[in-house]
Amino acid sequence: TSLTKAWKEKIRFPEGGDIVQVEGGRYPALGSLKINLGGGIFDPDRTRDDKSPGLRPSGKVESRVAARDFAFDCQPLICEKAKLNVHVAATDARLDVEHDNLGRPMLMLAGAKQATLDFEATRADLESLLLLGARENGSKYGVTVENIRLSIETPSARTIDVDVRVSTKVGFIPADMRFQAHVDIDDHMNAKVSHLQCTGDRALGPLITGLIRPGLAKYEGKSRPLFSFPSGELKLRDARVEGGDDIRVKATFGR
Repeated sequence: TSLTKAWKEKIRFPEGGDIVQVEGGRYPALGSLKINLGGGIFDPDRTRDDKSPGLRPSGKVESRVAARDFAFDCQPLICEKAKLNVHVAATDARLDVEHDNLGRPMLMLAGAKQATLDFEATRADLESLLLLGARENGSKYGVTVENIRLSIETPSARTIDVDVRVSTKVGFIPADMRFQAHVDIDDHMNAKVSHLQCTGDRALGPLITGLIRPGLAKYEGKSRPLFSFPSGELKLRDARVEGGDDIRVKATFGR
């Protein structure tokens, strides 16, 4: 009931169907725990109206829930007409109960014998979400973001080329920018960023990108873990990316 209430505060769901399903076992050791957000519509206006700070776990584990089979499914989750398909499945999962900075309970996947993540979205849908966020943040500084074009190409499953073109106006003055990067993922699941480029076009584009380049330069050739978990128990084992018009990410992780 608590989980269902929390999801419904942020997401609108179609009538019918259970968001949270529990079967077998006896609390806190469950046979299966399934959370299904499929068909839910994420409403950004609800988040904007929520003035509370972002969720931050306390780091203090107060209790634990075990599930022989755990699944978290968003197929799809809809945001501003964009559709994201996400599915997480885990066996012998451990979920920790903590509280956030406002005292609200949080349930986090902290351990699993084996788990998989599948993510899929079209390039057009990702462009739509990038544009939504860029417009909201740009408006705070008098910048109007008119368009974003995204390209993600994958010469191999662990090699990624990203190209982002942004068309903006600062007041009434146009400014176009292009960002490019190359990412290599090694066997230890570290991502190395290289070939960082930032170029500008139209009236203010060259000036703005000239200010941005020094900040980008410090990331050139740097490596960092591709993903980190709140719990040190979980480790990313493999990750593969597929680019093009349909972007797919497949990852496996566990103890």
